Order: sequence, then structure tokens, then C-alpha cells
Amino acid sequence: MTADRPLTVLCELGIGAEYPLSAVITSEWSSTQSRATMLSSVFLMQPIGQALAQLVGLWVLLGYNSSNNLQALQCGLNTANAEECRKAVDGIWRIVIGSGAIPALLAIIFRFFLFDCGLYSLEVRNKPAVAIMNTQRVYGAPAGSALGNSFQMHNQNGIQPELSPRPMPIQFSKEDLYNYFIRDKNWYYLLGTSMTWFVLDVSFYGLSLDNRRTLSDMWATRAPMPIDENLECWNSSITGGNSTVPRWKKTGIPVWQTDVLHPCATIYDVLIKQTAQYLLTVSIASIAGSACFICFANRLPRRHWLTASFLILAISLMITGGVYYGIHRSAAAPATVVFVAINHFIFNFGMWSTHSD
Repeated sequence: MTADRPLTVLCELGIGAEYPLSAVITSEWSSTQSRATMLSSVFLMQPIGQALAQLVGLWVLLGYNSSNNLQALQCGLNTANAEECRKAVDGIWRIVIGSGAIPALLAIIFRFFLFDCGLYSLEVRNKPAVAIMNTQRVYGAPAGSALGNSFQMHNQNGIQPELSPRPMPIQFSKEDLYNYFIRDKNWYYLLGTSMTWFVLDVSFYGLSLDNRRTLSDMWATRAPMPIDENLECWNSSITGGNSTVPRWKKTGIPVWQTDVLHPCATIYDVLIKQTAQYLLTVSIASIAGSACFICFANRLPRRHWLTASFLILAISLMITGGVYYGIHRSAAAPATVVFVAINHFIFNFGMWSTHSD
């Protein structure tokens, strides 16, 4: 795992750059009327991607079980097939991780056919001819426009249009930054927006509402099963094997075993249950929230809805915390799951999609 850390850091750097880049490119090419819909569609891809990642892992797991009968191997509970289980789990992990290269490769291919926005080419790169050509490639030349026909004709004949001799003003200079943030006091808005998102991310993601162990704990309807000789998996049911469960009494339950109600569940069973819990609690609610915002993006007063959604989510999180501690590990525990799903819906219907505009 140590050798994979540099690659993990590179992946995180790429994802961190992709978030603002995809939003900026979409915003630059969108009209004012369609900008909210386009940007919220971009952010819809995150919950869809997370759901697909869960489904890919599920499909690979089911495929391995079909060919190798993982359930019968009792992976994680018995030492009889430890080596075979290790190879199977390692293979599943590699296939799931490697499959992530497919959408990344498709994105790279499509990027070669992506043109820079006209405003970027004009005001940042100081290339007005390129700006006009790229804009015409996407939107087409205006009907009856001599300028548009002239640029299209020159481009088709392989002759580059003459660049405008007018010098463009320097963009994003120190003077611009000082005037915008200090003189005009816009740093108040930047600080307020940044701190709001900082607090939200710490509270929302810091609570690990989408963590597998947290989800399993919220789904639990009774206290954990004690690890003792009364468990059916305490002794090996495979000839020549040894049960690993007695060791747990000394070393504690292993990390992979998140199903505290069924300690005799194998790695296969636990992964299946984790996927189902994630899809039902996180993915469906998140996708529904983003899809709803796309439908209502141009019907809502977005600035007011952004503020309101922060307040609504704050109240919802407080209610969820009270519900969790009130009915934790009882027959009413699924109510906590419902409230967590509502939080994910509000998050994606509110600030997550609204802030992009």
C-alpha cells in the first residue's frame, strides 16, 4: 500500500483541479439562461459516478462469486482457503480501481476536441481571431454576417486571419486585485463564502455520513452480537481449516467486518450489504436532489435558496443527531437512515448545486 500512496496523491491532485476546471469551462460556454442547468448537470455527475463505482464493485464481486464461489470459501472467517481468498479480494480490488481509468481516458479524448471559450481566448490569451473562430465552431456564424463569413472563408483556405493590432489590457494584475478586494472591499464576500463552505465541509464530510462503518452502525436495529463460543462460526465448518473468529475476542473485530449484527458474515456478504446500504442511503438521495435542482434551477431565486438551504441543512443535521442518539441500535433505527438520506437530498438540491452558479 505504501507504494500506491504517490499515485493516490496524484489522483487527488487531478480531482482537485478537475472540480473548478470543469465548472469554469461549462460556465464560460453556457448562456445566461442555461448556465444554472448546465453547471448543476456537471455536479450531478458526482453522485452518479459514486453510484456507478458501487455498481461496478458489485458486478465484479458477483462475477468472482459466480466463477470462484466466494461464499463457500468463507473468506475472512476461515483459514482453509486463506490464500485463495487473498488472491480473489486482491483481484477484485485491482479490477475496480483499474476500471476507473476508462472514464478518465474518455474524458482525456474528449478534451482534445474541446475549444477554449471565446472570452478566454480574447481577454486572457489576447487572440481575437481564435476567439471568433472557436465561438463560430460551437455556435455557428450569425446569419448574413459578413464578418462571420470572412473568418470562415479564411479558415477554410488555411489562411489565418490577421490579429487585431489593438493591445489588450493586462488581466488579473496586482492593481486589479487590490482594487477589487481591498478598495471595493469584496474580500468580505470571499471570506464569508469560503468560511461557509469550510464549516459545511467539516460538518458534512467530517461526520462521515457516507462512511461504510457509519452507515452500518446507523442501520443496526439492536446491540452488536457478542464474540463468544455461541456463534455458529466459532468453530470451523471446513475440514482442515481453523476459524478466525476466536482471535477477535483478543484482537478485536477486523476492519472489514462492519456488520456488527452478523459477525459470521463473510467478506463477500459484508461487501454486498455495504453496497446496498450506500446506494439506498447516499446515492439515490443525492442523485434525486441534484436532478430536482436541474428541474427547478430557473424557477428558484438562487441566491435566496442558497442561503435558505444552508439553514435548512443545519436544522436537519441537528434533528438527525438527536434522532440518532434517541433511537440508536433499536427497532426504530431506520428512521436515522431516512434522515441521513434527507440530508444528502438537501445538500445536493441546495448548496451543492446552487453554489456552482
